[in-house]
Amino acid sequence: MSCDPGEPEYRMHEHGALPPELVAGISGIEPEQLECWRAEGLLPATLSKAELVGAFGDEDDPDWFYTFDDHARVLGAAKLLEMGLPEAELPAALTRLDDACMRWAVDLPLLQISEAFPDGLDYKRFIAERKHEDRLGRFYRYADVVEMVDEIRDGMPNIRGTRMDTYTMICSYGDESDIERIARDYLLTPYQVRRAVWFEQAVRGIEAADASDAG
Repeated sequence: MSCDPGEPEYRMHEHGALPPELVAGISGIEPEQLECWRAEGLLPATLSKAELVGAFGDEDDPDWFYTFDDHARVLGAAKLLEMGLPEAELPAALTRLDDACMRWAVDLPLLQISEAFPDGLDYKRFIAERKHEDRLGRFYRYADVVEMVDEIRDGMPNIRGTRMDTYTMICSYGDESDIERIARDYLLTPYQVRRAVWFEQAVRGIEAADASDAG
């Protein structure tokens, strides 16, 4: 995942415009696999760069972005795999769930999911964990500081209640000695900065400065 604090901000979409690398990082699905499933229509990214307001990103920007609903579906699939569903059975499982309720991953309807859920997996656990994790997925432990909200920076992760994106924090960070400076520059607390940096490191697969606290 690149980190260029000078990149243009062109993503404007009230229902989220999440780049594939972010969705892959949060879900734990390898980017190549996620792209394969997108191309196959299994886990689509339904927002094209051309549909975004004022799209003027460079040629390295992705052609497709994930809305919050797309993101929820990816997280639902990732949770099924985490719970033990064989990858080969994922397409059939998603088809059954889609037939029962097209918004199963977003609305988490108990009755429809219970009837269509893969055999041998605990649908109550699935619903409880997905509701708890919400848009942060497996990194819900950072929800004390990090949130992903409609209409705030196109749904990109930001520091709760500030509208300051966590991406800026990781771009400003070199090592632990930078925490106090970043906090002063952006009128944040060192705790907020540290948690935002750890979240970004976790999404990128980088071990946080304090792995025990980072979870």
